[in-house]
Amino acid sequence: MAAWMNNLRPSRGFVLAILVLVMSASGFASDFDQKTTFKKDQPLTFPGFRVTFVGERRVMNDLIHREFRYFDFRIESGKDKQVATWSPGTGDIAPATFKIDGKSYLLEMQFSDTLGRLKSDEIVIRRAP
Repeated sequence: MAAWMNNLRPSRGFVLAILVLVMSASGFASDFDQKTTFKKDQPLTFPGFRVTFVGERRVMNDLIHREFRYFDFRIESGKDKQVATWSPGTGDIAPATFKIDGKSYLLEMQFSDTLGRLKSDEIVIRRAP
């Protein structure tokens, strides 16, 4: 090895810059059972899959004359792609269930059974019992 190579050590700033680049390329790393902030079209990387908020929609139910809000999240793992939809519905705040790669998960908004109240831009992903 050349003598000048012995003095090469990456600075902390360089290592941090590389880490930021890797995270921005693959989506922000997240873990199960923790509050995670989401933004539209910004992928969040969980162990085994990615979650991307694709938008909110409002649908009028003519039968009960009420508008319902739906929050759509794209879930991707390799070739397995689907949309999980969460809705506060009529006020019963329950998680949306989705299955990817043969495993079931829960997507929580507004309130988490384990972590309590969530901000409007937070979700919690947990493994289903």
